[in-house]
Amino acid sequence: MASKIEQALERITTQPDGSRSIPGTLESRARGTASIARMRESLPRKPQALTAMRIIHPAMTPKVTNAFRQLRTSLLRRAGSRNFLLLVTGVNEDAGTSFVARNLAAAFALEETKTALLVDCNIAHPQASDLFADGNEAVPGLTDYLDGHETRVGRIIHETGVPRMRILPVGRSRVGGAEYFTGTRLRTLFQEILGRYPDRYVIVDAPPILGTADTRILADICHSAMLVIPYAGVTASQVEAAVGSLPPDRFVGSVINNDPPMPFSA
Repeated sequence: MASKIEQALERITTQPDGSRSIPGTLESRARGTASIARMRESLPRKPQALTAMRIIHPAMTPKVTNAFRQLRTSLLRRAGSRNFLLLVTGVNEDAGTSFVARNLAAAFALEETKTALLVDCNIAHPQASDLFADGNEAVPGLTDYLDGHETRVGRIIHETGVPRMRILPVGRSRVGGAEYFTGTRLRTLFQEILGRYPDRYVIVDAPPILGTADTRILADICHSAMLVIPYAGVTASQVEAAVGSLPPDRFVGSVINNDPPMPFSA
């Protein structure tokens, strides 16, 4: 009998309304793959810069890179031919959620036939300001779209300088709190950005599950949810409470993160 985590991972492509996503035709997948192959970075980052930013890349020591590749492989195996929305949240602020989320996105983008989109949903404490390839933080993002101030999805997705990895930042408006996530506009946005490429994987970087209502709302929208547990500094009861706060049918397991002590070098 499959384990509870395995059963949850198999549901990774279940839509928020309970339906199953349908794999794209061979023709549409071929078009998507061709589009991904044409992706170019206006300001590509050098390996030394990626190392300084603690983002995995092919030229670095393989220990950390392989850990995220293995995690990617596990998720892909259970998803089959379908792409998905994965929520990444932590037990607390010090869990290293953003470190895991951005490197998991980078791991998907390492494959030349795949692209990753990292969505920063930390409205109160944005985590992606260092990822903009051109260094410009005053760009439209998630909240601008949800507010209706920006209607074009292409305007809120930005380059990171990492091949095939894009960022959808928080945005310039940050007054709505959890209200941003309660309407249908976010669900529609997620469906659109996931459907643009059959080989796009969307990683949602969310606030700690125990600290805000935002993450519980996002967990109900995403296909699956992953919990980041810091190597030290939390109790067993906190971990249990965090796991219990995630939808059991979407919980795919936990990652124990010891960032920053983990060696991260080129």
